Amino acid sequence: MLLRLGRVPSLVVSSAETAREILKTQDLNFCSRSSLLTLKRLSYNFLDVAFSPHSEYWREMRRIFVQELMSTKRVHSFAPVRGEEVANMVDSISKSCACSMRPVDLTEGGAIRVTLADVAVHVDIDGSNIAYGLIAFGKSYQGRKFDGGKFLEVLYEVAVVLGTFSASDFYPSSRIAWAVDMITGLKGAIVMVWAMTELARKPELMKKAQEEIRTSVGNKGNYVEEGDLNQLHYLKMIVKETLRMHPPGPLLAPRECMNQCKVNGYDISPGTRVMVNVWAIGRNPEYWDNPDEFYPERFEGSIIDYNGQHFEFLPFGGGRRICPGMTMGVLSVELALANLLYCFDWKLPNGMNVEDIDMDEGAGLTIHKKSPLFLVPIKYNF
Repeated sequence: MLLRLGRVPSLVVSSAETAREILKTQDLNFCSRSSLLTLKRLSYNFLDVAFSPHSEYWREMRRIFVQELMSTKRVHSFAPVRGEEVANMVDSISKSCACSMRPVDLTEGGAIRVTLADVAVHVDIDGSNIAYGLIAFGKSYQGRKFDGGKFLEVLYEVAVVLGTFSASDFYPSSRIAWAVDMITGLKGAIVMVWAMTELARKPELMKKAQEEIRTSVGNKGNYVEEGDLNQLHYLKMIVKETLRMHPPGPLLAPRECMNQCKVNGYDISPGTRVMVNVWAIGRNPEYWDNPDEFYPERFEGSIIDYNGQHFEFLPFGGGRRICPGMTMGVLSVELALANLLYCFDWKLPNGMNVEDIDMDEGAGLTIHKKSPLFLVPIKYNF
C-alpha cells in the first residue's frame, strides 16, 4: 500500500513475499533510514545505530554493538545479574502472597523491566514500595530512589509521541537517546504481560507450561535458571506465539529507498519511506491457520524462528537492520516468564471470568495492553 504522507511517499508492506523482497533480495537498497528532523534531534544528528543512514560509520557502530555488547559470550556473562533481578521479582510477589490474596497488577509493576539502560526504578505493587533493579550491562541498581509511577508514566507518554518510530535496535548516545532506549525495556515487559494475558484466558495452556517447567526443573532450587531454559520447549513456543500475535513494535523502523528500483513489478523512487507491518503479517491467514487464536502448538516441530529468515514471522525485523539485541531480549523474557509460572499458580480475581479480560491494544511505539492485567498469585509449594 502506497501512502503519501505530506511530500514523502510511504510504502507499507503487509505480505511476507514483499517483506522478503525488501529485507533480503534488495536489502542493500533499503537499508538506510529516513532523515527525519525528529530522529535527528533524538539521535543527536544520527549518531546512533538505529537511525544512522547506511554508511561506514553505521557499519562500524553496528560491528561494535554486535561483537562487543551483544555477543553470545557477553550476553551469558550477564546471567548473574538477570538471575538476581528475577529473584527479586519472585520474592516481592511472594511477599504479596503472604500478606493477602489481593490481585497483582502485572502491567505496571509485576513484570520485570528488561532493559539495556543504566537505571533502576521503584515500582508499586499493591501499595508496597518494591524496588526492581533493571537488567543492565552487568550492573544492578536497586539502591537508587526514583518515583517509579511518574517515571513509567513519562515513558508511556514518550512511546505514544514516537508512535511512528521503532527503537528496537537503539543504542544510547545521549540523555534524550537514553530515554528512547528505555522504551525498549518496556517492550520486554509488554511481551511478558501479553503472554500472561493469553495464558490467563486459556488456563489449560498455563497448566501445560507449568507442568513442563516443574517437571524439568524439579525442586532443586527456588528459581528457574538460564541453564534450564533449553529444556523448556513449550515455554519457547509460548514466547514465539506471543511475539506473533503481539509483536512489541507493530511496524519495523522506517527504511528509505536509496535508488530507483522495482518491487513486485512496481516502480519505487528514491527517498520512498518503507515500513513493514509485522502485526498484519503475523495475523495473515495465508501464512497462519486460525491466526487470531493463541495456539503455541503451531510452532511444535516447526523451523520458523525470529532470526529474520522466515518472513511470515518478523518480530525483530530482518536483513542488515535486524535488531541486534534480540537474543538478550528473548532470553530475559523467557527467564522471567518461566519463573512466574514455576513459582506461582495464577487465578483471576473473584467474580471475573476469562471473557472479562480486556484484550484491547494501546496505541503508540509499542502495542501494549490498554488496560491493566490483574491476577492473583498463589505461591506453589514443592
